[in-house]
Order: sequence, then C-alpha cells, then structure tokens
Amino acid sequence: ESEALRLASYPPPYPNGWYALATSAELVRGAPPIAVEALGREFVLWRGADTGVAGCLDAYCPHMGAHLGVGGKVVGDCAQCPMHLWAFKNDGTCADVPYTTKSIPEQAKAKAHKVHEWYGRVFVWFHADDAEPTYNLPALPELSTGRAPRYCGGFATEVNMHVMEFAENSADFAHFGPLHGGMVLPWFGGKIPLVDVHHVPGWKPGVGSNDADG
Repeated sequence: ESEALRLASYPPPYPNGWYALATSAELVRGAPPIAVEALGREFVLWRGADTGVAGCLDAYCPHMGAHLGVGGKVVGDCAQCPMHLWAFKNDGTCADVPYTTKSIPEQAKAKAHKVHEWYGRVFVWFHADDAEPTYNLPALPELSTGRAPRYCGGFATEVNMHVMEFAENSADFAHFGPLHGGMVLPWFGGKIPLVDVHHVPGWKPGVGSNDADG
C-alpha cells in the first residue's frame, strides 16, 4: 500500500498539456497521414481532403493493429487503414468498413487526440489520465498581426533532466545564484575568478486580448 501511494505521488513521465507534433505545412490537404513518435507513443496526423481540418490518432488501427502511417491514405476527411481499408474520422469514429453493409459497432473506434493549429504549428493535447483539455493556447497579437517574427523551424537534443524541470526552474529564482552565478569557461567548465553573474528575474501582469489565433 505504501508503495502504491508513493508511486501515485510521482508526476507522470510527460506533463499534461499541448505538444507541437508537426508544422502546419507538413500536413498537406488530402496527403497520406504522417507518422510521429512522441510522448512515449506513436501517432499519425493528417489534413482532411474535404474540409482541410487536421486530425490525430494513435498510429495503430484498432482492428488488426496495422500502422495507419505506413501505406495509409486520406479518403475525404478520414484516415484509411492500409490493411482492410477501414476509414476513421478525426474523432476516432470508424466511418467505413468497405466489405460489409452492417452497422459499424461503436467499439470499432481509434484513439483520437484533440488538435489545435496555432501559428503554424499543429498541437496535440496529452493527458496522462485521458482528461479533456484544461486550458486553451493563448492568442498572441504580435504574431497575428505580423509585428513579431515567427520561427517555425526545429531543434532536437538530449538533456539529462525531466521535462517538467525546465518550467519549474524558470520560476525558481532562489536557485539562480547558487547554481548559475558563476561565469564558466566554455568547453573547459572552470569558473572564471572574481566574475559573478547576477540574475534579476521578474514579471509583470499583462492584459488579455480577444485577438484570434493564427
């Protein structure tokens, strides 16, 4: 029992929130689904041929486990499985089983994920307990009006820390001096004598906006 309580107190491996899994440009209207590995699982993302709306499903078909991103197609607004041609809407509902005229059971449903396109990025909602989104991505007037530059490239590297520590450390002002107060020589790691770095963090309240998403 104590072990179960201890494990229950641990944060999930990946924090709940919105994650950018693709750029909007990568999802071409009506093109085959693309495969993405993230958050310890595999997804497929696509853009519907009819409406142009983006969708995201778990990568493996709930029927026989075929990967929807390996030989799959987009038919209308649905992602079509390459093995038996089952077609799934972006809410996971199976819209077509081509070799039967019987009604499609509700259990024939793929795992769907909420999608939000935000300033050239395709964000997918993740929650460790599959809960609905608890917040929306904010509108950024500077990006909507073009007053600020927009970067849609990417960079990947490995860091030996939990992803949540990035956010927590940015608000943990007390650790800045003890851990980051020294000026360190690049590549050598040695501290430069008599040189200290003084961090002066802070923030100020902002004003909300009704500006629409990009």
